[in-house]
Amino acid sequence: MDIANVEKNFKSHKFRRLKASKARDAAVMIPLVTDADGALGILFEVRSRKIIQGGEICFPGGRIDEGEKPMETVIREAHEELQIPEESIDIIAPMFIMNGISDSLIYAYLGSIRDYKQSFSEDEVENVFILSLDELISMEPKESTAEFVFSMPEDFHYELVPGGRDYSWAKRSKNYYFYETPYGVIWGMTAELLYSFISELKAVHTDTKA
Repeated sequence: MDIANVEKNFKSHKFRRLKASKARDAAVMIPLVTDADGALGILFEVRSRKIIQGGEICFPGGRIDEGEKPMETVIREAHEELQIPEESIDIIAPMFIMNGISDSLIYAYLGSIRDYKQSFSEDEVENVFILSLDELISMEPKESTAEFVFSMPEDFHYELVPGGRDYSWAKRSKNYYFYETPYGVIWGMTAELLYSFISELKAVHTDTKA
């Protein structure tokens, strides 16, 4: 094997993402809707008690199927969960990519739903509610910081690691946000996406006023 052979085979190589074998990416939508009073707000779902993480508040979305693009996932999941025509969903912009569990990525889009009538699939959703943007902008979430550390099994090959059990493993800190609402607490990934979106919305609003 020589350098010419390696160059020939890898010259056109593209970045390949390395991830855990069981990692499945997901996509969600931050859905804008107009409420009964004509105010622009964000739609939230309360997950059905019949599914995992039942009772928690989330955005429409789910796992990305094989061969599916993240935006296609968002439209499909919103259609299924909210029982709305795909034609009533408008994707405004891609917003965020965040790390999920097990090396997965979560793609978040900003979208809008036209003529929404409070419909939803009872198999996946227990309830829906809308919080106006004005209300969300005025909210100050509670914050906590968590620190993640490696947890190694007893048969981990410490003998092959410089320093063995005393090796200085990297630690990761993460901020958690908690929005207390009349419908329950918004936290976790949904709260992180909400906080990021509202922060950008405030920045744009400030720039517009300047």
